[in-house]
Amino acid sequence: MKKEAGLFRVISAWMMVLCMAVLCLPSPVDAAAKDAKETADAQAAENKPTEWKDVAYGSLSGKQKMDIYLPSTGKGPYPVIVAFHGRHEDKTGPEMEAPLMGLSRGYAVACVNYREAEEARFPADVMDVKAAVRFLKANASKFHLDGSHVAAWGDSFGGKLAAFIGTTSSHRELDDLSVGPRGQSSRVNAAVVLFPALDEVHMDSDFKSLGITPALPRNEEAYGMEMYGAPIQSIPDLVAFHDPTRYISADAVPFFIEHGTADNVCPITQSERFADRLRHTIGSSNVTFVSLEGAGHHVKDFMGEENMEKIFRFLDKHMKVKEKKSKTK
Repeated sequence: MKKEAGLFRVISAWMMVLCMAVLCLPSPVDAAAKDAKETADAQAAENKPTEWKDVAYGSLSGKQKMDIYLPSTGKGPYPVIVAFHGRHEDKTGPEMEAPLMGLSRGYAVACVNYREAEEARFPADVMDVKAAVRFLKANASKFHLDGSHVAAWGDSFGGKLAAFIGTTSSHRELDDLSVGPRGQSSRVNAAVVLFPALDEVHMDSDFKSLGITPALPRNEEAYGMEMYGAPIQSIPDLVAFHDPTRYISADAVPFFIEHGTADNVCPITQSERFADRLRHTIGSSNVTFVSLEGAGHHVKDFMGEENMEKIFRFLDKHMKVKEKKSKTK
């Protein structure tokens, strides 16, 4: 009897251990859910979202939106190109084709709309694009971005805005913290500026000195009323504040500036002055200026393979993309 009782206790103990083990095992439903999650995670990693459209970075205007695109390869986080279009264009327009070429080179690209003068006058445009940069940094993990490596890119009026971002990181008065997140800097690592409209006070005299007839003869009064609420020549000091050249300091980021010699919308002399001032302030090694012979005021003139290679070599140097890639090999 004692042997039977002992055997019973041993069997009971083993049965309890077995039951506990069974209870600890996932149920078929749990196992299936786990398998499904692992499959979904693998598919998400393989087929992660590569674009988000009309992402709002502010709430004051329907213009305060951006489209975010990721490369179709790699895991991220990706260095970011923040791209700005010219006046009366859009974040989905053909101007964005050039910065979007960065997708094949491992860059994420955010194409940004902003309030223009007809809706809100300067400095609203500058405040908007700086808010867009802060938004991307604040939401970097959500969109698989590397918020520590951000470059501004723009052409024409968008080039002016990219230049503003590159020269005004120490000018807190141009960061409207009611637009976009607080707690982030709008400073970038580099700026690409193509045929920018910079100095409106001297636009006409620049064309005259070049012997170029402007394609868009300006009515100073009408243009000034549209942009600033007064004729340009009556408010030269205010208009001068809308020129990023005025803000150049030792805090300016490295710049790639390019302008066509045949541009009859924005004279090349404006980019030349801007580049010269930058060289004297931050050093020639941080400034690349390219005068593109025969190019006009259209981004297509700048999208040749050799020319785009120059731009992306500049970005790779200052965004440390090569270093990042070497670590993943």
